[in-house]
Amino acid sequence: MVTDLVIPNSITTINDYAFNNCTSITSVTIPNTVTTVGTFSFLGCSNVSTATIPTTAISSIPHINLKTLVISGGDSIDKYALMNCSNLASITISDSVKTIGESAFSKCSSLTSIVIPNSVTQISSYAFENCTNLESVICGENVTNIGWKTFSGCKKLKTLKLGNKIKSITSYAFEDCTSLETITYAGSKAEWIAIKKEYSWNENSSEFKVICTDGKLDKNSNEIE
Repeated sequence: MVTDLVIPNSITTINDYAFNNCTSITSVTIPNTVTTVGTFSFLGCSNVSTATIPTTAISSIPHINLKTLVISGGDSIDKYALMNCSNLASITISDSVKTIGESAFSKCSSLTSIVIPNSVTQISSYAFENCTNLESVICGENVTNIGWKTFSGCKKLKTLKLGNKIKSITSYAFEDCTSLETITYAGSKAEWIAIKKEYSWNENSSEFKVICTDGKLDKNSNEIE
């Protein structure tokens, strides 16, 4: 009876229904050599709690009991990839990933922190919407845009770190972030003020501070220090 499934590096394709109803499997490791994961290849593998997989396999792994995920390769996390994955508490993202798709982690209610690697340039709309226990986010230094409602409804979000490549923050990106205390920005106050911030980008958020390299601003970009 297999509990820890490790696919060897020599495999490039996992066939349709390959592990159908293997309920004994609790851990899955798929190497980056696998480029094709067949339809329903892990159908019924409802006890998988840990997975180390490339982005191409995310949608194939059952999410019902998934708690720990290591994304080991691939350049894009597809939209809705882990939406409503309510038990997912730990995510590690490979530095090969360049984009995080729309609603990719929306409603991952057990997630408390996330580190977005420097390889990521785009965080799409709703990506972390209603991650209600998310407290800490570190964005890689090359993120250029934060999409519509990216962190909307993250009511426990306290700290956010942003690189100085940010060019725009879209409407309602931080809507209802009622616990937000600090955004630590790796640029100057003038650079923060110059970022395009669409209407209501921080709608109904707390009175957070933006900590820049040369001082602090309030949520409305007024100088504090």
